[in-house]
Amino acid sequence: YPDGLHLDTNNRCLERHVTAILYLNDIPEECGGATVFPLARTLPNDAVLAASRRLLATKITHTRKLDRQQGRLPAGDGISEESLVADAQLLETRVGTNFGKNVNTDTAIRIQP
Repeated sequence: YPDGLHLDTNNRCLERHVTAILYLNDIPEECGGATVFPLARTLPNDAVLAASRRLLATKITHTRKLDRQQGRLPAGDGISEESLVADAQLLETRVGTNFGKNVNTDTAIRIQP
């Protein structure tokens, strides 16, 4: 994922009632292609949830597109570029987790075609 994770606000709704994913073929897990919901099982006090909210507040839609020079970060927002990069990196750490494998510590739900 060269642009990083795509951040979605769900049209500012608090909850998503239904997500339907239809895969037209199966591929081995090592080949990629999975859909990951990295915050699906986060608790309200989880640091990664706050990090994702800061990224969304600055209208960042991909975790690897953090550049004030290109106009992607608003100037004067009081949030340093370094802290947003750290927030994006923290969010990306959840991609490798999978609730189906370790229900006690993992926050992501990973769906493999």
